[in-house]
Amino acid sequence: MNTALRSKMKQKALKECDNYVAKYAECASGKTLSVIWLCRRQANELNECLRN
Repeated sequence: MNTALRSKMKQKALKECDNYVAKYAECASGKTLSVIWLCRRQANELNECLRN
């Protein structure tokens, strides 16, 4: 897959999953390593959206 197509697909996925990105970013704000377990639900929701 060429770089331009991959970039375009990534932009489209992030746009479609914008609300999940925002939820994850809000949860992760101010956290470091603890983000792994404290924001697991938000990360899973975001990953599920990105897979679709």
